Amino acid sequence: MTIPPLKGLAGGSFRRSLTWRVSVLVAGSLAVFVVVYQWLGVQPFVTAQFERNLALAGTQVHERLSAFFDHVALDLEDAKSRGVSGRFSLEDPAALNAWFFPYLSHARAVSSVLFADEQGKEVLLLQLSDGNWMNRLSDPVRNPGRIRVIRRRHDGEVISDRQEASDYDSRIRPWFQGAMALSSDSLLNWTKPYTLFTTREPGFTVSTRWTGVDGKRYILAFDVLLRDLSAAVRKLQVSRSGFAALITDDGRVLAPPRYGILDDEDVAMALMKPVAEIEAAPLQAAFASWKHQGSPSNAVLSVAVGGRSWFARIERYVLGPRSLSIVTMAPASDFVLSQRPLFTGLAGAGFLVLLLGMWVASRLARRVGEPLEALIEDSERIGRLDFSGRPQVDKRWREIAQLAQAQRKMSRLLQSATERLEHSNEELESRVAARTKQLQEANAELASFSYAVSHDLRSPLRSINGFCSLLESDHAELLDDDARGLLLRVREASSRMGELIDGLLAVARLSTHSPKWESVDLSALARQVVTELRRSNPEREVDCSIAAGCHARGDVALLRSVLQNLIGNAWKYTANTLEARVSFDCIERDGETVFRVRDNGAGFDMVGVDKLFKPFQRLHRPDEYPGTGIGLATVQRIVKMHGGRIWAESKLHEGATFYFTLSAPL
Repeated sequence: MTIPPLKGLAGGSFRRSLTWRVSVLVAGSLAVFVVVYQWLGVQPFVTAQFERNLALAGTQVHERLSAFFDHVALDLEDAKSRGVSGRFSLEDPAALNAWFFPYLSHARAVSSVLFADEQGKEVLLLQLSDGNWMNRLSDPVRNPGRIRVIRRRHDGEVISDRQEASDYDSRIRPWFQGAMALSSDSLLNWTKPYTLFTTREPGFTVSTRWTGVDGKRYILAFDVLLRDLSAAVRKLQVSRSGFAALITDDGRVLAPPRYGILDDEDVAMALMKPVAEIEAAPLQAAFASWKHQGSPSNAVLSVAVGGRSWFARIERYVLGPRSLSIVTMAPASDFVLSQRPLFTGLAGAGFLVLLLGMWVASRLARRVGEPLEALIEDSERIGRLDFSGRPQVDKRWREIAQLAQAQRKMSRLLQSATERLEHSNEELESRVAARTKQLQEANAELASFSYAVSHDLRSPLRSINGFCSLLESDHAELLDDDARGLLLRVREASSRMGELIDGLLAVARLSTHSPKWESVDLSALARQVVTELRRSNPEREVDCSIAAGCHARGDVALLRSVLQNLIGNAWKYTANTLEARVSFDCIERDGETVFRVRDNGAGFDMVGVDKLFKPFQRLHRPDEYPGTGIGLATVQRIVKMHGGRIWAESKLHEGATFYFTLSAPL
């Protein structure tokens, strides 16, 4: 036995190997340090930074929205108090105009005022784009299908006053229905975003109601345009490239982002559009990810768009009975600090450490290499079972001296073990030879016994049968019916004893039989057995079914004996059955192949199943069905020789099924 030289140590390559390994170790350590620093230092810092920025931006948007909507709500409450005190009425639009002209001129959040009673009579005040004002008066009860439109200058002078056909009815507008549905006069109703009737622009309407001294309920409402709300949100600077946006839960844009939407025309086109239809890929990706996660509140997301990583934060803003979603987004690059100085410093330090490691490795290899190479040569000699050499090792290194001492001890132990092994092998060979001789003698004795049984027991049986025949032929006139019956019983007992001897010899021969393992087609063997049974019993009509494809590995002669016994028993025990049926097939059960022989014959009681495979044990009387009780015992021994098992299931008078498996060695 030869031990191959250790790679990196033999042939003077130890120094190169150690230098290379130290270099790789240092470089790997630096790489791990950089990765861990990035993972535990830089990345958490960047994550915390963007979370703070997005949270701060979201808070600012939330505060701006609150200020915007609270201002509108306070103005509406103030105007309501004037309406309750009778400062303006539906009968006198001029009084309404006088109070609201200055308010609408300075209130950027409110675009128009609507005042109506519970019957739908309404006055609207709106400042037009040319600086003039418009009143719309409608009364769907007294003047259905018509509205009155009055244009005025700021001083109240009428420019035009005309009647127009219109199906406008304030009672079906969302602000009117929402106010009338309020549970209390002290509450406000915010509509969901919709297209305003007069200006055809998207916006909200906030409305409230009260009960006048005349017992009627009155509604006062302010229209808020989304373009004014959007301006408040879009002014916020999230980061260098980040943006803020306001959307509905179903993904419609109320305040579009600055990303790709810069001028007022683009803003107006984006209002109330689905997120998927505007030119803002990061917002689209963030919204899709948010919806996929189930639209959680205060969600922080990370999405990749166009090769860039974006961070997004989506939080709820509650407005009346519904909520809006504030989205703040920024690319990850806005939060990452320049890392070039860091990596430059790490690279320089790593190069110096690498040079130092290579120098130390070279010095170490020079002092350690020679004694290690001597020990390697000695190990190779020991591997060849040559115990003659003893290397001289420099003992300056304690570990190397200990290694040399351990190697010498190992050499002594191996030498002793080798000698003992050689002695044990000689003794084992002697024992095996003796045991083999004993087995050969035992087999010879068994063969001799089998011959003696066959010859010495059969001879008396042949004599008995012969004398019985002579009595019947030569002295028939002297024998009465009882005597002839007794002779018949003697001959039957003799024949039965011959069958028992044959069975015993078959069982004995199994012990000395050396199986020849090969692939066996059990389906073909079963068909041969059935053919032989039909030839020997041509008067029988038996429906025999043999499934194809049943294969196993085993001894052909022994497996033929198994099928002859099992199928022969099925044939025998269906002798008294009308429409007799016998079948052979195989099934897969618990990962193994199970072979089955089934019949619809006499069957047996499962109470006696333990006796089924024992020699000379039978579950039926000989006068019912002939037999020796050896067949199934022989089958069981053959199946066990093939590494399998056999069992049976049956009911009396309902047939029997015999199962067996085979796991012969390859």
